[in-house]
Amino acid sequence: MDEQDLVQGAVQAAISSIGNAETEESEQPSQGDPQTPREPVSCQRCGHNVVATDMPAPVEDEKREYLRCVLGKRSYKKTYTLYDGELTMAFELLSQEDSARMSPKLMEINRNEETDDLTKMTESVNIKLLFYLRQFNDASYTAPEDLDNWKEEFKSRFSEFDESVPALLTRVLMEFLRLAEMLPAAGLDEDFWKGAGLT
Repeated sequence: MDEQDLVQGAVQAAISSIGNAETEESEQPSQGDPQTPREPVSCQRCGHNVVATDMPAPVEDEKREYLRCVLGKRSYKKTYTLYDGELTMAFELLSQEDSARMSPKLMEINRNEETDDLTKMTESVNIKLLFYLRQFNDASYTAPEDLDNWKEEFKSRFSEFDESVPALLTRVLMEFLRLAEMLPAAGLDEDFWKGAGLT
């Protein structure tokens, strides 16, 4: 099965919710502006509006763990459990080295004029899965060193699963990246610092 087919449903969501910093700015309104809501984008599988702006703010445990990671000079990692704990997946923020290695490949994909937008987004999301996903049940992963063969690496990690698994992982990755975007802003939340006993 082609890797493009594996994440078709989730990729349409990714177009609106985890756009690459390397692409041009979107014409869509900012998530933070309640007066101009974003157009809904429905998951092809479940119908969920994947760009809904009512995502809850980080909880205290997430903020405290983020702070511990920053002070301890380590990358923030979050583990998600689904289906009553039967599925476990962990995502981790990238080191500057990993981010610097991933970004040129994303830019290369986005500059390819011979590729349609959906394929570009599919490939970008697949690369991000290779970099951010650190655990899926009993399997542990590290970011790939050789991006020349990233498609083969993607297939080796996920080809034994049906198409719903990469789509599920992509959906959770989007939630993780949204959380990661909000966590630094928690440093401006005076109530959090008072609650943490840091003032």
